[in-house]
Amino acid sequence: MQDTTKYLKVLIRIHDANNECLTLSELLEGEEDDQEVNQIIQRLIDEDLIEFIEKENVYYLTYDGYGVVEENRESVKPVGQIQKSEIEQYKDVVNQFGGTKKLQKIVLGLLFSAAILGSIYFYLNPEANKSNPSDIKHKINQETLDGMKEQLEGVIDSIQEAKKLENE
Repeated sequence: MQDTTKYLKVLIRIHDANNECLTLSELLEGEEDDQEVNQIIQRLIDEDLIEFIEKENVYYLTYDGYGVVEENRESVKPVGQIQKSEIEQYKDVVNQFGGTKKLQKIVLGLLFSAAILGSIYFYLNPEANKSNPSDIKHKINQETLDGMKEQLEGVIDSIQEAKKLENE
């Protein structure tokens, strides 16, 4: 990168935002040269440090972006650090699947497959999704009902006491 302070400034602004994301207008806010900021943003996207989500119209840090921010915020790293940070471990797992976008596709594919298999199971086995109301009657006895009644009365009493305290 040419002038790393400008790149770091954009990364840190995204990192420090409320939801750790910013819109383009928020990134351009207070900047003198919009064209330069647009070039910086594009370069950060090309280097996979930030990501643009079109549906939400915002820029997020990628795992590499978080790594750059964390590396440059820490002035001294512990010597002989044995364990990787959680971000580095997660990044390694994501990279094993071929990146974030491919991992998202894999997860969505698994969820879709599970939904299809579940639908087929319930279609071929209609008894599986039917419950027998008589089973419920045998599971709830009078002792259980009395316990539930006492718990509900206690909750109602505490709510009424809280309302009285508020009104006073």
